Amino acid sequence: DRPTYAMRNAKVIVLENSKGEITVLYKNQPLAFVLSAQQAEQAKVVAAKSVDFELLNASKAHKPAPNHPWRSPISTRNPTKAAP
Repeated sequence: DRPTYAMRNAKVIVLENSKGEITVLYKNQPLAFVLSAQQAEQAKVVAAKSVDFELLNASKAHKPAPNHPWRSPISTRNPTKAAP
């Protein structure tokens, strides 16, 4: 094992096979690695004529119901507990 600073600016080869498995090679030897974050999927391309339709049918963010506990003051959430 080598210290991490020894790998600075090192050239590596990144390979992906048909199954989607990724291999990192350093000096033609496999290198252990961990994926830190996977990139989010990009938005799909839509024809100009169907933009309005796609925007209307896009999923909306979830909005809690009017009687959801988050919408009530803390003092009225659990009336059985007495305030200190």
